[in-house]
Amino acid sequence: MAATRPTLVRIVIAVAFLLCVLVIIATVRSATSTSTVPSPSAGTGTVGTPPEDDVEVRVRNAGTVAFDDVRVTFSTDPEVNYGALAPGATSAYRVPPVRAYSIAVVHVMVEGRQLSFAPVDYVGEQTLRPGHYTYALKAAGEDRLDLTFTVDP
Repeated sequence: MAATRPTLVRIVIAVAFLLCVLVIIATVRSATSTSTVPSPSAGTGTVGTPPEDDVEVRVRNAGTVAFDDVRVTFSTDPEVNYGALAPGATSAYRVPPVRAYSIAVVHVMVEGRQLSFAPVDYVGEQTLRPGHYTYALKAAGEDRLDLTFTVDP
């Protein structure tokens, strides 16, 4: 009996180890599938009528020069293309494919030049709650954009 007790302890330890490994594998697979395939509630980045529990963001050209192309990266890839915006024009609302904040990485093409707004990081920023929001963009120099965030009614 004494010889089987150490064997039994080794078996129990091995089974516990395997269970831990399986839990880790399941967690990694779950996290990977969630981050690569957006859930329906995360939106698709397309124009449309989303459920009331979605975040919707539009872009307004608050400047005096036409934007040939507006691309927004909310917190991580993929970017959302809002297209061209004339001075004073506002895009349709889009549902971000990932978490959105009051700031985002924005690239605008103006007459062959790229203007950008790029936050240093999102430290201290709160994820936007469901609702309607606008990023008002204005050219600020040769290669920079100013971004003003508003909560829409």
